[in-house]
Amino acid sequence: MDESLRLLLTGITITDVIQAFAATIGIIASLIALWQSKKSIKLTEKSIREANRPVVAVYLEYSQVISTPKEYLVIKNFGNTPATIDLVELDTKINIIKDGEIFTHSVPFILAPKQSFSTVLRVDAFDSQQAEQNINVKINYHDSIQQYSDTFNLNQNLVKDMRFSKTKPSKNSTVQQVLSQTTEEIIRKNF
Repeated sequence: MDESLRLLLTGITITDVIQAFAATIGIIASLIALWQSKKSIKLTEKSIREANRPVVAVYLEYSQVISTPKEYLVIKNFGNTPATIDLVELDTKINIIKDGEIFTHSVPFILAPKQSFSTVLRVDAFDSQQAEQNINVKINYHDSIQQYSDTFNLNQNLVKDMRFSKTKPSKNSTVQQVLSQTTEEIIRKNF
């Protein structure tokens, strides 16, 4: 065995060693490039997934068309793909609904991108009979790839810092005045 090794080593020239070394460096460089490519592909996939996922938020919205501001609970998909809403849970009973529960009959439902779903929480946001409170809303939703879960703390005391200026139209109000007030509310909601 030593004889065959000696014969093998005596037949190797410096050129053979350099070629073997260059081939080894080439293989190592190729492996590093493959690793970097795989890492880059995973990062790109993650970026695409995050850019195209549904982003569902829950918030309070106030609307006043005539004289009484109403408070709405809004669920909106701000993302770029549809979201299937699996669960909407509030830690508070809603007074204007007979059993105090909302979304018990509508879940699951789908929200398209930029679509929202809303329901009235208070018919009169300034009603002293209904105490302002913090409402925690838990929402579970999914897309075709992943499940998501978020909890939102909604502070109804926010309405105390809001100013509403509309008045109920009188019999002397013109159609233009009523339309103007309605248009003002639409513009305000789109800010």
